[in-house]
Amino acid sequence: MIVETGDDFGWLLGTVMRAYLKAAEDAVAYFPSGPRGYQVIEAAAAMAATGSIPNQAAIAERLGMDRTIITHLLDELERQKLVRRTPDPADRRSRRVTLTAKGEKTLQSLSARVAEAERHVLRHLSDDEARQLTALLGRAAESAGERATSACELAARAEPS
Repeated sequence: MIVETGDDFGWLLGTVMRAYLKAAEDAVAYFPSGPRGYQVIEAAAAMAATGSIPNQAAIAERLGMDRTIITHLLDELERQKLVRRTPDPADRRSRRVTLTAKGEKTLQSLSARVAEAERHVLRHLSDDEARQLTALLGRAAESAGERATSACELAARAEPS
């Protein structure tokens, strides 16, 4: 018996998600710590763009990752001179995370690669359709209790642990 999957939301979403995860992983595979390392610098940059310098705990919370994992990822990113950690003047136990110039340049390059991966996955949609799909998924994610985040973050949260 053949099962129709054309209107099965879970199957459709899962199929697109698997294609996206594979394409995004390939796009950042060479990067230290791969997709998770990319997520950390992307989150740090996105949070800094709001006017506040994030600390390790805030990045961990935003990404839904354990703080110890974030610490190990930041250790590697710092060794690669992509981020800098400094004591927070308001709480010296807390470490603020900023991208270095090398980190910002690397993020730009990686973001372009991830955007190309997204375009590849949605290649059969027009640009307007892809923007509409992204906007609709953003609204659905917000109503499901997720913050508006990058596609990589949402994909990482959907990965089985």
